[in-house]
Amino acid sequence: MKIRKLLNMRIKGFSLLEVLVSLFVFSIGMLGLAGMQITSMKNSTSAHMRTTAMILANDIADKMRANVVAAGNYIYTGGAYPPQDTNCETTAGCTPTAMADNDVFNWLTDVGNSLPNASAQICRDNDPEVPNPGQALPNIACTGNATDPMVVYIDWNDNKDDGGTAADKRFVMTF
Repeated sequence: MKIRKLLNMRIKGFSLLEVLVSLFVFSIGMLGLAGMQITSMKNSTSAHMRTTAMILANDIADKMRANVVAAGNYIYTGGAYPPQDTNCETTAGCTPTAMADNDVFNWLTDVGNSLPNASAQICRDNDPEVPNPGQALPNIACTGNATDPMVVYIDWNDNKDDGGTAADKRFVMTF
């Protein structure tokens, strides 16, 4: 009789153990699901920033194609922004050179507002390979020859782990 009672008690305790094991397995699965969600959100944000950089590079390229007369005035290699000319916001009273300066000013402002810790450079370069990320953009040595293609470089911080201080992604467009 005692053995039977002892076996009954063990069986009752066994179902509690099954519940604890299944709860442990379920919680591990939920942690994995949360990790996948975080990774998915990070990759989605990164893709959005790359798309934004591509749109910004195409935007300035289109402005340069529309203002071929002053295409050389679109070159920006760092330093102070070119002057903004509010006369260029309408169709009258704006020279091609002033339009180029205004376009670059507005574009650099858009780059700074659209991407975290962004910097940009527009120059002529015969070797527009993607430089090492983290190299400061104003220090990229472009060849600058008049026959070289135009290159747009955009750097931004895609990695939030460093507090948002260092650019670690670069988009390069040649046209």
